[in-house]
Amino acid sequence: MKKKTEELYLKCGILHCRMQAWSKQLSEKAREKLESEDGIGTIEMVLILVVLIALVIIFRDRIKALLQTIMQQIDDSATSVWS
Repeated sequence: MKKKTEELYLKCGILHCRMQAWSKQLSEKAREKLESEDGIGTIEMVLILVVLIALVIIFRDRIKALLQTIMQQIDDSATSVWS
């Protein structure tokens, strides 16, 4: 019985040491991620998208008119080629 108890304590001790090591590794990786500048690229992309969407909303009518003019010119050119 005493031998089984000692084995159990040994296994628990080994498991505890492994868990501490994994916890330390995770902490180090999390710290590296927080300190790295990789997230800045994502924030920049989001801000650029927000600005582009705002510009499209503001100039929606002008963009629509420009695209209609361009499509009409393409349609007229295609009609003249096929006629």
